[in-house]
Amino acid sequence: MAKALEYYGFELLNVPVSIQGPRGFVSAVKSNFPEGIPSYHKGALLFIHGRPERFAGRFFSIMGMELYQSSDANYVYYSGKLDFDRELIIANWIRYHITLRLKERFFALHSALLKYKDKFFAIGGLSGSGKSTVSARMIRSGAEYFTDEYLLIGAEGFSYIPRDLYLTQKYHPCVQPLYSEIMGGDICLFEKCPKKVEVFKDSSLHLIMPRRGQDLPLESIIHPFEFYTSLDFSEGIEMLPCAFASTMRFKWRTVKDIDEFLERL
Repeated sequence: MAKALEYYGFELLNVPVSIQGPRGFVSAVKSNFPEGIPSYHKGALLFIHGRPERFAGRFFSIMGMELYQSSDANYVYYSGKLDFDRELIIANWIRYHITLRLKERFFALHSALLKYKDKFFAIGGLSGSGKSTVSARMIRSGAEYFTDEYLLIGAEGFSYIPRDLYLTQKYHPCVQPLYSEIMGGDICLFEKCPKKVEVFKDSSLHLIMPRRGQDLPLESIIHPFEFYTSLDFSEGIEMLPCAFASTMRFKWRTVKDIDEFLERL
């Protein structure tokens, strides 16, 4: 017997998104994004669980899942259990498509966004540089958290694509989770993001680039998500130095180094 399909829709920064598929697929999406709008919306980004009958576009295979990207609809196919790792990939794939719809308004960076001591800070860097650890220490000290994945910068201000902050205890043993909920393996939910997204138009944005190894150029914070390989970043690279009121770099080895840096902000 075929599984009954469910439908869900939401909107981020005026980009409508529609989802259809079995309950587990739709529920996974709903848990990562804002409260819904009507499931059908003209011009919406469409994501469907299954394989397309006819397809012309880009194809990816990740963790046993098939991802089909085309101009009219996007398909996700997997068999077996939709575990937490797969759920994160699907949610990030949807976030990526939202940034594509927004590319005329915003440029996407791989960065966290927090408000700390009445200032907005972008925490940018490659995986392993300390972005999530610094964010967690800022949250511990009272920072307001927005995302740790997509920071959006444009002429009208800056914004973000919301994503909860997860920490893998294997790589963040020095940061105890605020929540006891274990999401998968040793991944813990550390902080929840706001579901209502806004554009900050009259606020300065400061960039922090932590590192544990060699210093990296500013353009290294351009979002490295592999689906971006066909895009031209030249305009964004030229814009980056003007996007931030200040840029701070620091090297750290222990949480104490991070806390001492944050005290000086």
